[in-house]
Amino acid sequence: MLLSVVIPVYNTAPYLRRCVESVTNQTYKDMEIILVDDGSTDESGAICDELAKKDNRIHAIHQTNGGSSSARNAGLKIATGDYIAFVDSDDMWLIADGIEQMMRRLVEANSDLLLFKRVDVYSNRQTEGRDYDEEYIRMHIAPEVFEYLALRGQLSLSACFQLVKRSIIADNNIEFPVGILSGEDTNFSCLVWQKTQMVDAMNIGMYAYCHRQGSVTTSYSIKNLLSYDKLFAYWKTQIVEQCVNHKGMSILLANLYVSSCYGYFSIPHDNRPKAKQVLLNHQDLLNYAASKKSLRMKRVVDVVGIRIGICVFASYGKFKNCWNIITRGLGR
Repeated sequence: MLLSVVIPVYNTAPYLRRCVESVTNQTYKDMEIILVDDGSTDESGAICDELAKKDNRIHAIHQTNGGSSSARNAGLKIATGDYIAFVDSDDMWLIADGIEQMMRRLVEANSDLLLFKRVDVYSNRQTEGRDYDEEYIRMHIAPEVFEYLALRGQLSLSACFQLVKRSIIADNNIEFPVGILSGEDTNFSCLVWQKTQMVDAMNIGMYAYCHRQGSVTTSYSIKNLLSYDKLFAYWKTQIVEQCVNHKGMSILLANLYVSSCYGYFSIPHDNRPKAKQVLLNHQDLLNYAASKKSLRMKRVVDVVGIRIGICVFASYGKFKNCWNIITRGLGR
């Protein structure tokens, strides 16, 4: 089966060749690789063209800057594969036969979606997340798996950590939302999961999520929270109108709300009143608390109130972030 690999590219010239080589060096060769230059102002666009000349599986397209979601959507429009994979151009794949193993599993099981693991790569160390319960996931339908993973805080909704049957995306006109800074992967993946019946997982540490200073994913601002404000409002409506898997989505939203509270103190002081109002507007999401993470916050809020509760969990989030920086510096 053909795998389409969509790689949005924006000003990542120092990392782009490494990323593409990690894809082209896979033992699985039946791939098309779509590089979408999103109006880069460095050498990235030229590198895309250079790579496309060297390998006839690589297609380079160029567009004016519209953001990662716009670039991914452009790649999806021309993709022809049976399955879709996404890679960010400053990240890479790690295991040379990883795609071969996963595509073999997809052929055997005919699943709509397959999850795999990410490896967080820092300058002096790397860490790998918890294993999936592969047997449970293979034996249950998608809504049950979604709920199961959300309860355990193991539901990763990054588009980069899964292979998805392209017909699921194309037949349901699923796209990444354009014009938001955070939550685009969450929104896209939730839409995919709502149309998915059978999922699978493999405990392969395949995706190197490379942390670097200044990238969008390593910073948090009021724009991030305002993006989640839109996401919360949309999916709450879908739950009320019973358009989605009610239980799984409600658990996920409660978890995402707590994570948003963690980032409150990372937002500059002059934007915190607006940020707090967003969090207050969505405090009803704690009514969906079911995981350990969300239940902890709900218990605190029941005792001290939502305003103090936000500050308590924001303080914890700031402490946790500082501790992670310290431990990364020590190489632990």
